[in-house]
Parts: sequence; C-alpha cells; structure tokens
Amino acid sequence: MRFIMGWVAALLAAMYGALAAAAFFGQRALMYPAPFSAIEPRLEGASLERIAGPGGTTVYALYAKAPEKAPTLVHFHGNGEDLAGQAWLVHRLRMAGIGAYAVEYPGYGLAAGAPLGEEPIYDAAEAALEHLRTRLGVPRESIVLEGQSLGTGVATEMARRGLGARLVLLSPFTSMVDMAARVAPFLPTRWLVRDRYDTIHKAPALRMPALVVHEHERRSRSLRHGSPSGGPSAERRIHRHPRRPPRRPFRHRRDPRRANSRLARGAAAVTKVEGN
Repeated sequence: MRFIMGWVAALLAAMYGALAAAAFFGQRALMYPAPFSAIEPRLEGASLERIAGPGGTTVYALYAKAPEKAPTLVHFHGNGEDLAGQAWLVHRLRMAGIGAYAVEYPGYGLAAGAPLGEEPIYDAAEAALEHLRTRLGVPRESIVLEGQSLGTGVATEMARRGLGARLVLLSPFTSMVDMAARVAPFLPTRWLVRDRYDTIHKAPALRMPALVVHEHERRSRSLRHGSPSGGPSAERRIHRHPRRPPRRPFRHRRDPRRANSRLARGAAAVTKVEGN
C-alpha cells in the first residue's frame, strides 16, 4: 500500500512539475496573442513612422499631428490587437482636435520578427517617444500617455521614466503576476511569471494627472497625483460616466470599436486637466 501511495504521489508531483514547466515556457504565447496578419495601417492625414529601434529593429508608429497648442495622445494597445487596428482611434482623436501617436510592439504586426517580451516592448516604446520628441517636435509637456489592457503596463512604465505629462489607463490590471494568480491559483505564479508589468508598485511614485477607466464598471475614476515637488497629493475628478444597471462584462476583442468609442471620449478628458 505504501508503495502504491508513493507511486501516486510521485506521479502527481511529476504532473504538477510538467504543468508548471509548460506554464513557464509557454506563457508568452498566452500573454501576447498577436494577430497573424501584418497589415500596414493607412489613414488620410496620418503617417506611418519607421523608427530605428534597439538591436537593429524597426519600431512602427502611426502619427497624426496635433493642431497648434493641442496635446498628442500616445496610445499603447491591448495584447490581442496590433497597429493596423488603431487607425480608427487615431481618426477619432484627430476629429476631437487631439494629436495621436499609436505605437506598435515588437513581435506584432509589421514588427512580427522582432524579439517579444516586457523589456523589448519598453525599449520600443521609449524609442518611439524619443522620436516623437526629437524628430516630430512634440515636447514632453504635450504628451499624454495612454494604455489599454496590456498597454497600461507600458504607459505606466513610460510615465515612471518621465516621458509624458499625463497618463490614461483603460481597463488596467495591477500586475501580470496578480493576473496569473487569478487564472492559475494552484501554480507558484510569483516564481513563474517572466514579464511582470508591475503597475501597482509603480503607480504611487507617479507625479502627474492620471485618469483610470474601468469599462465594466460603467464609470471612470481618477488616480491620486502629487505636485512635481513631491508635496501632498491632491485628487481631481476628471470624468465620470453615470451609474447604470450592471451589464455583460466588457470584451474588447469581440467588438473593440463599440467599446473603445466610449473609452476614447473618456481618454480625451484628461487632456483638459490643467497643470502637470
């Protein structure tokens, strides 16, 4: 009997180890379900920027110049989208009188051959923002960093590096470790997750106006932001949707245009906040 119990325990341990190994080595395929097609985005009044990235890579961004004295919103998309799917958003922002700059991730769309991961995405985002400032002439004070879903982790890191003046987070998450723990609570996710996007520990150090939009709650709320000198924080209500009865949770992959049309209006609100 002891032999059988020992054999069963060994088998279960081996199966658990195999599952953990599969999660470790296959996590990026789950985390970055990039669309298979590599379509070049086209939009009248916008240009496709090809930027020299780290390690000989090319970073792509769709750019629509802002009217005089208007801000430029830099958008980092979700994990199931690519740059070609952001042309409609750039168009809507232009119609709202706001400049737009949608950035592609390495491993996605036209950059499908580039290395994929948290650090390569950060490097590409920083290269794109450097190009926006130095080549396209947009000062940091006019840059609004916006991220949706996965992109909220990218936008938060760029804000932490001081590469923008305002921040918009659409459907954010606290960290990828926390997300993995919710999906697979039976695995030691804190040891397994490689790309962490640890927004929850970066946010308290940010000193800029910020807007957080949770679509499933049908409302938006502001983050606390402090003065540039590091003085006491102050909270400003930037935008709020009216409360409505609960509806089916937001599913951006099924119908991104309908859901994001509301988010685009909310994101534009943060550009009207005075001060840095």
